Amino acid sequence: MIDPALDELAAGNTTVALDDHYKEPLVFNLAVALASEAHKKLPEEVYLRATDLEAWLLRLNTTAPPAYEYDRAIRGQDTYDINQG
Repeated sequence: MIDPALDELAAGNTTVALDDHYKEPLVFNLAVALASEAHKKLPEEVYLRATDLEAWLLRLNTTAPPAYEYDRAIRGQDTYDINQG
């Protein structure tokens, strides 16, 4: 099942407001997609820039998993007895 919000977006009747830092990645990757559909060749720099910007966006929107932390009271102990604390 397609999300209704995505269906509406795909219909082209929705305005999307994005931060400015999304503009360049969207423009370059759209150029690559449209060139591919039209069987046109773009300068190599456009493909490289699109790839770099896509990787940058992935890094920007990926959060690192939380760091594992353990109780400081049990550091250095080989075992921990849950009944004694």
